[in-house]
Amino acid sequence: MRVLLTSHGSTGDIYPLIGLGRALREAGHEVRYATAPLYQRDIEAAGLEFLCMPPDWGPELFAEFMRELNRCRHPLLQLIHIYCGALPFMGEVIRRMEVALRSAICWWARIFSPTSRRWRTAPACPSPPSRFATTSRPPMPIHPRSYRG
Repeated sequence: MRVLLTSHGSTGDIYPLIGLGRALREAGHEVRYATAPLYQRDIEAAGLEFLCMPPDWGPELFAEFMRELNRCRHPLLQLIHIYCGALPFMGEVIRRMEVALRSAICWWARIFSPTSRRWRTAPACPSPPSRFATTSRPPMPIHPRSYRG
């Protein structure tokens, strides 16, 4: 099975999916991981194919963004900070994900759920928008269980 993993966050988002990707690869699946270049070395060290997604921030810029995020005490303010920071890159992220999803059988994304105030692993969207359905069979999102992080 061709699996696409994606996450655009901090190490608490990235590394659990690297572990999942490694397990899927060891089970014989083809696994690609789409995220920022900051994590490329660790993804490739796990034997996964890396797909570059914006932003191409270095460690210093990413650390500053995370410091600012940590100053936001309310979950809604955190989401505003995240989305405002991501907005300049969203067009390119969407274009690259459209290409990556063309060859995926299933995909898995890591997101923040503001209503539960905990991190979840969840499908990027329950039903991929029609723009992602570039073949007669769009990628199948995986519905994993949530956990307390």
